[in-house]
This record gives sequence, structure tokens and C-alpha cells, in this order.
Amino acid sequence: MKKVKIHGIGNQEEFNYLIIKKDKNFFEFLEQWIAESFPNKYTIETTTHERSKDGKLKKINPKRYKDVHETYRDEDLRIDAFFGKTKIFLTIYTPLKNRKKLMQKIEKFAEFQN
Repeated sequence: MKKVKIHGIGNQEEFNYLIIKKDKNFFEFLEQWIAESFPNKYTIETTTHERSKDGKLKKINPKRYKDVHETYRDEDLRIDAFFGKTKIFLTIYTPLKNRKKLMQKIEKFAEFQN
């Protein structure tokens, strides 16, 4: 999987946030990042494919999402994704120890961009 590009990252009292360049690999990034950070604990299922008119499965491109909000939840983990025109804003609500684990794994799946 190609790494997604992060434009910004931050930490507020109860959540972390990431500003990510909109990329066709976003959904795969999110699922793999969560799965590797918490093996056998959390499962985040995004909608990565849809059926075309001829019945074939095709990959959903997040670039077509604009002004859309999606929430992904599992136990004490909640991730909100806000899709803008060129960026995706992610907020991650989970206990601090879990957020630290996530941030330790981020560089495997994303690269920071100026």
C-alpha cells in the first residue's frame, strides 16, 4: 500500500487529530493502521468497494467524497473522518494509552508533508 500524506497532526485533551491529503488509499490506510496498532482488539470496517452497474465490485475513491462525515467505532475507539475538497480531517477518540500506540505506528502507513 502506498503511504498517505499527512499535512498536520495534533493532540487535544481527549483526542488526536490528523489532516491527511485525500488519497485513493485512505480506507485501506485506516483499516491497516488500526489493525496493526491493536491486533485482535479493534476492527474498523470502512466501505472500500461498491457494485458498479454491471455488478462488478469496484474500489471506492474517497476523492469523490466532499463535505461528508463518517464515523467508525469499536468498543472504546471512535474515529470521525471529515472529507473536504482536498483533505480528510480525522479525529481519534480513545484513551491516551491507545492514542500513543497509534502514533507509534503512523510512520509505517503515512509520511509527513510540508
